[in-house]
Amino acid sequence: MKRLKKPAKLLAVLMLLGANIVVALYIGKAVHQYRAPAVVTANADHEINIHGVIENLDDQTKQVNKLVRAGVGEIFIDINSPGGGLVPTEKFLRVMASAQYHGVVFTCVVTRQAASAATIILSHCNNRYALYGTGILWHSMLMQGSFRLNEQSTSKVLTFMQVKNEEIWAATRIHFWPWYFTKHFVEETMLFASEVEKNGFGFLNVIQSYNYQEGQEKKVTTKAKSKKSVKIKVTGYKCKCTPIKPEREEKKK
Repeated sequence: MKRLKKPAKLLAVLMLLGANIVVALYIGKAVHQYRAPAVVTANADHEINIHGVIENLDDQTKQVNKLVRAGVGEIFIDINSPGGGLVPTEKFLRVMASAQYHGVVFTCVVTRQAASAATIILSHCNNRYALYGTGILWHSMLMQGSFRLNEQSTSKVLTFMQVKNEEIWAATRIHFWPWYFTKHFVEETMLFASEVEKNGFGFLNVIQSYNYQEGQEKKVTTKAKSKKSVKIKVTGYKCKCTPIKPEREEKKK
């Protein structure tokens, strides 16, 4: 039997290695999802909220710094935001990175939606969860400003945006097949969290309930089968919110 030529032999080795990597990724994905909890229980005293449009995160930054100084080991972030400014987002990411360097773990839960800049923050959390029926979206950064466009300046702007998009979405992109991430990046698709969980490699886990420790006042839950608005109950008041349309569950045969 003739020996394989070096290029053919190298190609065979690379194909075998690629097949092993794919199998390992799918096994890792299955194990990761199997271990996912149905309920996340937080300490309300160690939680911060990122709700609404992100214009500045100064208050959240102060809360994080205060908790870090107090020696808190885990900080919970409740995310319900359509996104917002990239500058305040990047400032907050630096604060998160500093806290993580000192051993702090960030556990983030999407309670309704995480889009644009909110997804960037979610991507930098150590533990990522989303309530059933919530939405996740990633897309290109928005370029703002007044400047004259010509062939040279347009080329520079496009190059800057390409490099910046690669930078800010690196922590998200790594959890998906390139074609999947790019497709929804271009189309700006609001994806259900369960679809993101299914198509991602350890990006997030879908949960049914986000609770607070016994004796604390707040509680946030969702009902998977509800076709009406989801009720978010908090001791002291009730808020009725209109959620993203829930997914249809497959009928059991």
